Amino acid sequence: MKYLQVTKVNLSRTLAYPARFFIWMAQTLASFFIFPFIWLTVYQSREMIGEFSRADIVTYYVLAAAITLLVRAYLQHFVQQDIIRGELSAYLTKPFPYLLYYRFRQLAFKSLAAVFVMTFFLVLLGIFPEYIALPKSGMTYLIFFCLSFSHGSFPRLSNISSGFCHFGLARQMAFFI
Repeated sequence: MKYLQVTKVNLSRTLAYPARFFIWMAQTLASFFIFPFIWLTVYQSREMIGEFSRADIVTYYVLAAAITLLVRAYLQHFVQQDIIRGELSAYLTKPFPYLLYYRFRQLAFKSLAAVFVMTFFLVLLGIFPEYIALPKSGMTYLIFFCLSFSHGSFPRLSNISSGFCHFGLARQMAFFI
């Protein structure tokens, strides 16, 4: 229940400044457009490059951008900022784990981002169905979602250690300035 409250509070924080959220989403969604259009330019009049069709490569980049948006945590930034501002100790005294707190904190933003991604994908599928290659097998979807989940789990560990390293380097650099 307390984790759900963290998510609700951060959802209201995200929606308190809607312009900032929409600008960030527009910037993020730009990558959904840029790389597929670059590849469509590379393909020009060819149907295939190697074993990949136009639809394969566009689908790959749209899904890669969506997975990155929905799974990436950016924990190193939060850890670094909490250490620099001296707020880490306050989080460590709370009755729930620090990293779990940040997962539920980001759940609010990620749920809003998921709505944007799904809407964008459905619009793209409606406007350009010839450029999206959807798998025919249900097993393919299962494997895809399992791999997508693992794609986000492993980098979190490196993000955490990266946050502590960034703090350490920033502190070392402060001595030289």
